[in-house]
Amino acid sequence: MLTGIKFKNYKAFLEGHLEIKPVTILLGANSVGKSSLIQLFLMLQETALAKNYKSALKLHGGLFSLGEGINLFRNKDSNNALHFEIEFNEPALSETIQRDFFDRYFDEVINFSYFIFSRLPNNNNGSDLKFIQEKFIKDKSSNQKQLRDIGLFGHGKRDLNKSSREDFISLITRTNDFIKKIKDRDIFKEITQSIFYFRSNFVGQMLLHNKDEIILTYDFLKKLQEIKNSEKVSIEYDFMYGDSALKIKNFKLKIGGFEIVNVNFNDVSGAESFITSDIVDFEKINSKQIHDFKQVFKNNKTVFSFIENYEYTEHNNSVFCFYFINFISQVINKLEESFNTQKINYVSPLRAHPKRYYFLDKAKANSFLDTLDGEAIAEILKEDSTLKESVNNWFKKFNLHIDVGPIKDIIHQIVVKQNSLDLDITDVGFGVSQVLPVIIQGFLSKERSITLVEQPEIHLHPKMQADLADLFIDIAVRKHTKKDGFVTNKYLIIETHSEYLLKRLRRRISENKITPDKVAIYYLEPQEDTKSAQIKRIDISEKGAFDWPKDFYTGDLADDITEFLRNQI
Repeated sequence: MLTGIKFKNYKAFLEGHLEIKPVTILLGANSVGKSSLIQLFLMLQETALAKNYKSALKLHGGLFSLGEGINLFRNKDSNNALHFEIEFNEPALSETIQRDFFDRYFDEVINFSYFIFSRLPNNNNGSDLKFIQEKFIKDKSSNQKQLRDIGLFGHGKRDLNKSSREDFISLITRTNDFIKKIKDRDIFKEITQSIFYFRSNFVGQMLLHNKDEIILTYDFLKKLQEIKNSEKVSIEYDFMYGDSALKIKNFKLKIGGFEIVNVNFNDVSGAESFITSDIVDFEKINSKQIHDFKQVFKNNKTVFSFIENYEYTEHNNSVFCFYFINFISQVINKLEESFNTQKINYVSPLRAHPKRYYFLDKAKANSFLDTLDGEAIAEILKEDSTLKESVNNWFKKFNLHIDVGPIKDIIHQIVVKQNSLDLDITDVGFGVSQVLPVIIQGFLSKERSITLVEQPEIHLHPKMQADLADLFIDIAVRKHTKKDGFVTNKYLIIETHSEYLLKRLRRRISENKITPDKVAIYYLEPQEDTKSAQIKRIDISEKGAFDWPKDFYTGDLADDITEFLRNQI
């Protein structure tokens, strides 16, 4: 899931870094850039949903509109590249590298070599088959006939020993020498034409024609496998603007601190690129492979779709390109999943007004909520009893209970029980209807999701504003045990002006209801010297103390207090 976003020359910001914690608070005066940070997430989500969009980022959606691409650049100056670095955590990536890439590749090489040698099992007195059995087969009890009968084909059917690089190269050399020896014999035609499995197999083709590329691919996957902290991933984009469109200028993928690939697109035509890497020496790549890379990377598409599929054809026949490109594509797909409609939720400051009647004919509960749609709110409450129970558990402290009752056919009403009296939602305080979507979306959100909330305190009295801090802690913290500490599985980014919410949050940290490492408070303020906005993270002590932003109370409010006290003398 997403763990942070860095940005440069984005709208009002010269640069900034937003690390995402279970409870992330954005503070600052109006028009300082808080909404721009919320819009950044919405823009990336909308881009992820736009599969065939012909620009790097989609600037318009149902929840936001950013105008022209030039508006994203600070001071509308596209001479300085717009830069995003998206950080995310993918715990399963290490397993994916091992199973779907290194093991798959290794198995295919062993399978093909075994198949080759088994065609003439007595070649070299059977030493080639013995070499495979001794170096790569963990089960030493299998004899050669059993190996031929069972075969090595199919991933996971046999536990292979991932031997040293020297053994691997020795096997490739043996296989290549064997192929040269039989190249003019009928058995070679059988190998290259009669076996469907290997006709469509990159590895088989390369073993027949190019052993150096087999070793190059092995080295790449082996280095990938050996990266520590491989769950820590960052993807960087630089953007340029021209011809009324945003294009990718530079793309960089890092895993565990290693630069897996850096693609620099030509600024003029966008047709050419050059590629570097910390784990691959691209100076050893031949011109055909470079050509294949240039055909795959397209900077006139979105940040999630700019890499085209690389499938085996008569012209696309590089096993290295296949594994390299498919790995990068898989990582980008994981990033794209972090922005789907179940992973990014949004509660706007403008929410549905309460109504006396709701027409419920959808009969469908979703994992995300359109907070402007009153029918959707009523529908979810009606259909999801577990969610409704969570909502009412929180409303209980205000002696309120929410329910959805039928009036006639598809016509329903939201009923609020207050002090044993059933009332229509339009007859209770407006704040109840405005906080209801916040509560629903919080409990409705999926694990490892991020919910963006703008001004949750609107229309709420001070006590309920303070209680929002407890709500957000309840949503974010799944459990608290002595063994595991605080276990969190949902994340909230909250833009607020409420001092009451902040003070309650501070108190709960001091009471150990949530630890300071699960909370991030950011203060945004304008910088006169750079004519930009600055995002600053506020330090929180173990007991919840932090320096109150000096301008959180405006000068006018401070003057009001000063004058009031003076008049008491």
